[in-house]
Amino acid sequence: MEIHESLLRAVELVEKSLQEKIDYDKIAYEACFSRYHFQRLFSAAFNMTLGEYIRRRRLSLAGRELKAGESVLSCALKYGYDAPESFSRAFLRFHGVPPSKAKNSPLRFQGKLGICDIYQGDQTFMQTCTVKQMPPVKLCGFSKRFLGAPYGQERFEQESEFFSSTRAKQWLLIGACSETERSRDYCAVLNADEEGYDFFLGYALDDWSREALFDPKRSGIDCIDKFGLSVLDVPAATYAVFETKRQEKFYPVREYSLLRSAIVSFLPENGFVLTNSPELCIYHGRGEARYVEIGIPVEKR
Repeated sequence: MEIHESLLRAVELVEKSLQEKIDYDKIAYEACFSRYHFQRLFSAAFNMTLGEYIRRRRLSLAGRELKAGESVLSCALKYGYDAPESFSRAFLRFHGVPPSKAKNSPLRFQGKLGICDIYQGDQTFMQTCTVKQMPPVKLCGFSKRFLGAPYGQERFEQESEFFSSTRAKQWLLIGACSETERSRDYCAVLNADEEGYDFFLGYALDDWSREALFDPKRSGIDCIDKFGLSVLDVPAATYAVFETKRQEKFYPVREYSLLRSAIVSFLPENGFVLTNSPELCIYHGRGEARYVEIGIPVEKR
């Protein structure tokens, strides 16, 4: 079964179960993948997590029914909420208005996902893929918990704010880098679940520089512990590595979200499955032609 057919089959199963408790393991099984692998494929293909899609669909349908005169309690119970209060909070977050005002307010609507919602890939992207063994690397940096899918629209907004609000930390770490590493920013995605993921921004310092940085007597900084820095050990692993195109004065976050979606087609059709190592984005170039390498940890199925 092709990956697109598997995803659409799973969507059909979700649609039939919106008024019931949804079994994620059953959906993954019907799509012929493990639960872990399927959920990562789903979020990459549609730029939202499976749980987010289910919430959006339920709240969209509930909004239509409230406009038609259905009661708040009836909609809450019908779409899996234990109490009207929890339904009202979720409804307000999604629609921007409480259920009591739904009848006379414009509401959002998440339609059923279809083949047109899957980014099917571009051969110019596929030609840039290399499957290779990546050596281990120690990254010195800092992290933040992001909401949503790792490559959804929320990623662009949250990452832009994260980069712009942590410049002093970046400058400190860039200054500690060797000449060859100063034009590279390493971003890692870890601990992804239905609510969000940890986004780590780091730099590949050599052992001497990293140890000196954390030693106030050697760095001359007696408040280094206030910077919230940590070291991320990325183990050696096999990665499918994709590149964005190279452009001057280019911030390619939006483009790599499309590239990440294209990977959904490439991996299963070439006999690979995802593994649990960190996903990596390596930003190359600072004040010159910029591009991003996306490293997806894989193994042969």
